Amino acid sequence: KEKFIHDYLVENTEYGFSSYFPFDAYGALVDKECVCAGFSDAFELLMAMAGIDCISVSGEAFNGKERAGHGWNKVKIDGEWYNVDVTWDLGYPKYEYFNVTDEYLSINHFWDNTGLPVCCEEYGIARDGEEEVPGETPSITPTPDEDEEEPFDAKAYYGDVNVELLYGINSDEFTLYTSELALKMTTA
Repeated sequence: KEKFIHDYLVENTEYGFSSYFPFDAYGALVDKECVCAGFSDAFELLMAMAGIDCISVSGEAFNGKERAGHGWNKVKIDGEWYNVDVTWDLGYPKYEYFNVTDEYLSINHFWDNTGLPVCCEEYGIARDGEEEVPGETPSITPTPDEDEEEPFDAKAYYGDVNVELLYGINSDEFTLYTSELALKMTTA
């Protein structure tokens, strides 16, 4: 599930500010364009909907020229916490920042880890010419296939964004179903 959501965001969302909501999940999931905060928010939201513990982390990152504000996530898989930076996986080898340790991430990311889970093991990464983490290219399908189990409604509220997605699990695969009305703004 985690890899599917990571890959979906990496392959279907661009980095940029032209979205009306570049700093939140709406920009990432609806407008398909956001900045690091939007990637982090969308990843955290979809992980929560998939039943996986995930938090957003705010700090700074050094891009080779300057240090600037940046956001990424920590995710709990099989009882262990890992760092995931979806934004930085856009321009680097696909899994350069997928499930990495605090030590690895601290080469160019800076944050106050007080009160945050410690990430001390690497899991499921592929970089420097290694083979890709196995799995299919993700896609969001409008309706389930006839031979699949019916999906179920999942609703989540994230800031001003009311997300209503259908998702279901077919075998060991995580499938995300959605519709034109998947995400809508609330006025409350």
